Amino acid sequence: MLLGGLASCIALTLRLYATHKAIRLDGVDVRLTFDRVHADDCERCDERVDGFSERVQTAVTLHGTFTDARKVRLTQVAHRCPVHKTLVNGVDIIDDVAFQI
Repeated sequence: MLLGGLASCIALTLRLYATHKAIRLDGVDVRLTFDRVHADDCERCDERVDGFSERVQTAVTLHGTFTDARKVRLTQVAHRCPVHKTLVNGVDIIDDVAFQI
């Protein structure tokens, strides 16, 4: 579900940007993978108590003809969807479970 939300957010953000800027975008494909890697094998990973870190890899393919400048900008936009920014910056989750009879 997490990857589905991220993939949808990336595709929708790109589509909205292209529409707003009148850029012809024939299609967007987003493929994501999730795995756990040992922190020693990952330069960008923070060391955790168990020595592992979760990793999401994105592969975004944009269909259409774009100038080099538009390719650069669309790449930036793909990394700026709200879900992507939240995951990269981290989020503090406060859990509460209640039971009622």
